[in-house]
Amino acid sequence: MTQYYEGLSNFELISLIHSSQTLSIAFFSVFITILFAYLVVAYFAAKRLSKFQMITVSALYSFAIFFTVIGIYDSTRNIDLIEQVLTEASYEPSIVNSGFNILLIIAWVVSIVFFVQARRAK
Repeated sequence: MTQYYEGLSNFELISLIHSSQTLSIAFFSVFITILFAYLVVAYFAAKRLSKFQMITVSALYSFAIFFTVIGIYDSTRNIDLIEQVLTEASYEPSIVNSGFNILLIIAWVVSIVFFVQARRAK
């Protein structure tokens, strides 16, 4: 994968890192927006939704969250790969990036549980 970056100058590589960081921040902002929208729906409307509506909302939510987490993972992985080319080191996935993505998945699971608990608290 790093062969795509090897012909670029250091300036271009650093510019790509900044672009990937910006993209990562944008994906995280979308993640937080979707997460809190889902939690607000869960808190205020879960009791009034039918089972079908709950499943539909949760499936659409999960679909959107999945793609934002993949976007964050890809952009942070690109940062790691570009840094590898800049430093001429061997590629080692960042534990911080992996841990961050695991936290996002945990937040998704907890939000689903919150929705179900809010629906049951009639």
